[in-house]
Amino acid sequence: MKIRSSFAAAVVALGFSCALAAPRASIELLPEAEVSSDAVSLGQVARLHSPELALMRQLVDLPIGRVPGDGQPAYVRRELLAGWLRRATGLLEADVVWLGSESARVTRATRQLKGAELAVVATQALRDYMALRGIAGQVRAARWPRDLPIPAGEVQLRARSLEDAALRQRMLVWVDIWSEGAFLGTVPVPVEVEAAVSPGAMDSGVSAVATRRGPTRSSPLSVERGGWATLRSSDGVVSLESKVAVLQDGRVGDQVRVRAPGGGAIVFARVTGPGQLELAP
Repeated sequence: MKIRSSFAAAVVALGFSCALAAPRASIELLPEAEVSSDAVSLGQVARLHSPELALMRQLVDLPIGRVPGDGQPAYVRRELLAGWLRRATGLLEADVVWLGSESARVTRATRQLKGAELAVVATQALRDYMALRGIAGQVRAARWPRDLPIPAGEVQLRARSLEDAALRQRMLVWVDIWSEGAFLGTVPVPVEVEAAVSPGAMDSGVSAVATRRGPTRSSPLSVERGGWATLRSSDGVVSLESKVAVLQDGRVGDQVRVRAPGGGAIVFARVTGPGQLELAP
C-alpha cells in the first residue's frame, strides 16, 4: 500500500513539474510582413499564442522598432528579437517556443509619387515668384525627378520659399514631401528660366549660373550632391535601409551630410561604397 501511494505521489509530482516547465508562449516569425505605419509591433511580424491573456496582449503590442517610409525593406532577425523579448518582458528562454522563419522582411505599404507631380509644384512656385516681381518669361523643368515610393495615404507637396533666391537661367527648386502630417523628405527639382525683366522690376535679370570647381582628386566620387544613396542603420532589432538625399560630394571613407527621410533632419553619414552610406558615429 505504501509503495502504491509513493508511486502515485511521484507521478503527481512529475506531472506538476512538467506543467511548470511548459512554455508560456509560442512565436512564429513570418517570412514577410507589410505594415501601415512606421512603428512595428511584434504582433505585426509574428503569429502568437499564449494561454495567458495578459501576456498575449503584451506580446501583440510589444514595440520592436521602426521601418522607413520610402518603401525600403527592414529585417527582423530571430536571434536579436529573442534577446529583445527577454529584456522587454522578463520571459526566460524556456518560456518561449520559436517557430517559423529565421528572419522577417518588413515593408511599409507605399504608393508611387510621380516625378511629374514634383515638377509641376516646382515650376508653379517659380512662376508665382516671378509674377510677384513683374517678371515675364517661360519656366520649365530641366528634367523630372525620378518616381519615389512614399507611404500610402494623403500626400502634400510644398515648394520651399524662393524669397531670397537669385533668378538664374538654371536653378533648383526644393519641394518638401509630407504625408498625413509627417515630413518625408525634400527633392530638388532642376528648372530652366527664359525671362525678360519688366522696367519696374527691382531684382536683377537672368544671370548665368557660375560654376566653381575645386581641386580634383584621383578617386571617383561615390556619392554626389543632389543625388540619392542608401543609408544603413538600425532601430532596436530592426535593420534599416533607407534612401536619403545627399547634400555634398563624397568618396569612400568621407563623412557627408545627408537629409534623412521621415524627419527631415540633416545627419552625417560615412561613405562605404558607390551609393552606400552608414550612420557616422
